[in-house]
Amino acid sequence: FEKLSYGDRNDGIVLIAAMPQRTLEGLRLAPGAFVVVVEGVEKPGNLGAILRTADAAGVDAVIIADGRTDLFNPNTIRASLGTVFGEHIFSAESAAVCAWLKREGLQILTACPTAKQTVFEIDMCGPVAVVLGNEAEGLSPIWSSSEMTSVRLPMCGIADSLNVSATAAIIFYEAYRQRNPNTNS
Repeated sequence: FEKLSYGDRNDGIVLIAAMPQRTLEGLRLAPGAFVVVVEGVEKPGNLGAILRTADAAGVDAVIIADGRTDLFNPNTIRASLGTVFGEHIFSAESAAVCAWLKREGLQILTACPTAKQTVFEIDMCGPVAVVLGNEAEGLSPIWSSSEMTSVRLPMCGIADSLNVSATAAIIFYEAYRQRNPNTNS
């Protein structure tokens, strides 16, 4: 039993559950949807933090593209505070995700530290997808089409970028602010 327990915790319960497999075919978007794509993120804690923030900021769907970490890794689950089990999380290959977003008519914003425009200069009130990349390598070339808009966060110090989960939080809440202009909560 101790071997099955994670870390120093032993709550006295063992469960067996089937892992949900949610694909793009099952994803239905409401008009004006806000979608997040997370491509190739490797660190479970970062993925969990992104899922938790997406839930808190009212993101309609999160798509894991070319996932490099187990979505149900104990560290992902812990960092997500259980939001990893939400029905709004899907997975697919990057090429399929990119094609699907275009078919759905979403504005595609790609997070890139060298982009000319900041995220604060972009209107995110309509149907939009924000694409975040791998911690070390960024996004794959599939996300560099002229149909997409690269955005960055302003960086004032000597660092050239933020942790992917910190970047996600800022972008998600900027979208929330724009989409809910009369909300103070």
